[in-house]
Amino acid sequence: MPGSFTRRARIAYFVAWLPMAALVAVVLHLRGMPWAFALAIGLPLCIPHALVCGSSYYMARAMPLRGGRLAQALTSLLASSVLTGGAWAALAYAIIVLA
Repeated sequence: MPGSFTRRARIAYFVAWLPMAALVAVVLHLRGMPWAFALAIGLPLCIPHALVCGSSYYMARAMPLRGGRLAQALTSLLASSVLTGGAWAALAYAIIVLA
């Protein structure tokens, strides 16, 4: 499909999320969690977030900044960022509480 992620680009995108998972694990470790537990939380937390953030590519393609649609694009971006961030924080809380 023209304009969509190629297989190679998708693989690179998900590999690029591995440092984010490691960063989450480091932060959790610095807050007192053992390394194994921090890594076990970091990866499951970043994989769904990578899937959700990957959809922003398609949102940007659907809402280009041409034609004076800046306010609409910024409103959509802000709303999706708040919802995604809240869902990510809720998932993190659920994983930590249930683990």
